[in-house]
Amino acid sequence: MKSILWIILLLFFTQATEAQEKEQPTDQLLGYWEGAFIHKNSYQKIDVQFYEQDGNLLSLQIMEEWQPTYGEFVIPVSIDGIGQIIMNTGVGKAVMRLDPDNLELNGSLEGDNPNTYVHFKKVPDPPEENFELIPLTIPSGNVNINGHLHSPDINPNQIALILVGGRGCGADQTAYNLYAQFLRKYGIAVLAYQKRGTGNSTGDCSLATIEDLASDVAKLHETLNSEPYNFSKIGVLGISAGGWTMVKSAEQVKFDFMISIVGPATSVYDQQMQSMQ
Repeated sequence: MKSILWIILLLFFTQATEAQEKEQPTDQLLGYWEGAFIHKNSYQKIDVQFYEQDGNLLSLQIMEEWQPTYGEFVIPVSIDGIGQIIMNTGVGKAVMRLDPDNLELNGSLEGDNPNTYVHFKKVPDPPEENFELIPLTIPSGNVNINGHLHSPDINPNQIALILVGGRGCGADQTAYNLYAQFLRKYGIAVLAYQKRGTGNSTGDCSLATIEDLASDVAKLHETLNSEPYNFSKIGVLGISAGGWTMVKSAEQVKFDFMISIVGPATSVYDQQMQSMQ
């Protein structure tokens, strides 16, 4: 009788273990998924690339409708004992389950009321981009400016663009930057950097003057204009208050083109006076 009980218990635990292993959907999860957050009658598009690195499950989340200087995130993913797939996102913690037959992920954001639902469909991996991501640390006076040069394989050393962020001391994303992601597909190299005193750049952002910020951009221009890069044309894209910085920087170096996105139409003094009023 005891032998029969032991056999039954062994079969039970074996089946439970096998079931739990089957519920771990890591293999089917790896790859590219297109989806969205759905809240009431609106949705926010998000794509996710699930991959493994050093034994960890990670997700590269791409939200193209977000602020372009910060629209990609690398976030850890966990799978609990009952097969729930859990990951943080830009709008909350997603708890999902895999539908292995239809290769869909379904779930919701934890704690949302009314619910924000999450849905993904697995799709073929998109073609890999041919570009090199080059980390740069560029001296500018007594500080170092940190960033990344997104260098496409097509039109090498032809056209480069420096991204100049706006007001504030938040650190812009440089390796994952949606402006760079878009422009490098068309053969334009993009230098995305963190202004002095933010991220990995040294200095004190709160004390930086427009002259300081403009000098930093001029140093970036000099780097792109010299060995080993020697770009034929170098331009600048200023976002918001970055429009002031790029114009001030143009007093020191010559840009081949300048682009302003929601840039200021008045002087710094006039805008500050208007803000006070």
